[in-house]
Amino acid sequence: MKTLIAICMAVLLLGCAVKGPVNSASTVDDRPRISFDIKSYNPEDLELFVDNVSYGSAKGYLFHSDSSAEAALRILAGKHKIELRMGREIVFAKTDYFAEGMLKVFKVSR
Repeated sequence: MKTLIAICMAVLLLGCAVKGPVNSASTVDDRPRISFDIKSYNPEDLELFVDNVSYGSAKGYLFHSDSSAEAALRILAGKHKIELRMGREIVFAKTDYFAEGMLKVFKVSR
């Protein structure tokens, strides 16, 4: 009887020690990104519009080549109209096609 209990305990412990297969899934965000290199304007004064929809101050989307932090807006792949406005004045406008996985940095100056 003691032998049977010992064998059962050994099988139980061995069964707990064996790991089963592990499955993992991840999602890659491959949407195009846009960022701005603004030289002669105050970025806080500029408002970003994509296809006539406001995305707020351009300050949040400034490109920093020396930083690993991303300050870019992710958009859907396809053709988009990008504008930076200061009040009612359009200071930058570009219509372009954006492919998956790309980062487009727009240089803005007077």
